[in-house]
Amino acid sequence: MEAASARLRYRSAQCVGTMIGSAVSLDPGDPFDEIKIPIEGSFFWGTPGYEIIARKEAIRYSGRPIRFLQIPNAGILGAAGHVFNMLYENS
Repeated sequence: MEAASARLRYRSAQCVGTMIGSAVSLDPGDPFDEIKIPIEGSFFWGTPGYEIIARKEAIRYSGRPIRFLQIPNAGILGAAGHVFNMLYENS
């Protein structure tokens, strides 16, 4: 059972990296610029090796240097920033 759960974790990290890498590959920016992606989540950061596997797959699919940033409450901060932007633009 432990081997099966380890394989599922590995495959999950591969899928996450593939999705991120595919999205990054659509960006026509400078191919040498490092892409920094804020990620929050205890599973992503708390599972040994998960971030490394996901980053490796993201780089493989995008062909770009990628770094994941561990920012607590990244989703909430991003949403708040978006709201403030909307309020500023509409004032």
